[in-house]
Order: sequence, then C-alpha cells, then structure tokens
Amino acid sequence: MKVTLVHIYVKKEFVEQFLFETEKLHELSLKEDGVLYYNLIQDELDNSKFVLCEGYTDDEAEEMHKNAEHTSQWRKTVAPWLAYARVHIKHKLLFPKA
Repeated sequence: MKVTLVHIYVKKEFVEQFLFETEKLHELSLKEDGVLYYNLIQDELDNSKFVLCEGYTDDEAEEMHKNAEHTSQWRKTVAPWLAYARVHIKHKLLFPKA
C-alpha cells in the first residue's frame, strides 16, 4: 500500500470554496480503481490548514489518480486559493502488515 499525505494551507477567505471543491474531488477519487481511501482532515486550531490522506494499492493507482481529469481540474481550481504550495510526503505502511 502507498500512502501520501498532502499538506495544504488555504487562504482564510477561501476555506469554504476549498471544502466544496475538495469534497467533489474526494467523491470522484473514491470511484477510481486502486484508491483505498481519500480523506481530508482539518487542523482543529487553524481551520485553513488541511491534510489530504491518500491511500493507494500501488504506484500505478497513484499515478492514475494524479493524471485523472478531475484531479487536474481540482488543482487548477484551488491553486489561487492556496497560501503556499502543496507539500506531498510519501509514506509506506508498516502496520498493519499488508
């Protein structure tokens, strides 16, 4: 299993729009083959900080997601709303053992 955490900082005035667009991305992403989960979490102290928690069966599934039309459209839509560039951190699952 491949796990990616994407740290996202949104300009405060765009949080609601970001959530609306990201919920659509979430729903479409879960329909893709090889996407195990696609969760969004929000900082409890700063509602403009988010982390996308993405789980894929393998590298191919992750690559297909990155190249999906809805993913590309989401990136274009939310780009002007971001305070900083998104930070992707790839992880490997240790426990539970796959």
